[in-house]
Amino acid sequence: MRVAITIDPRDPHRDSVRDDAEWWLHNHARDRWRVREQEDPRGRVVLTFEFDDPLDAMDFHVLRCAMPEHLGRLL
Repeated sequence: MRVAITIDPRDPHRDSVRDDAEWWLHNHARDRWRVREQEDPRGRVVLTFEFDDPLDAMDFHVLRCAMPEHLGRLL
């Protein structure tokens, strides 16, 4: 299962979004995960997290990145 976070380059907290996500993954994920970084056509950074355990994806989405300002979404 995948979870994507879109980060606007104008967001003053963009670095902390990435750091918070990585901290959560290292400390809470039950199984393996991977992250891929891309830029969308509007210049925003899209981090796509792929989880081997679907429960990790759900927890990550709900507890870490579902805030509207970061456009967290399940894929």
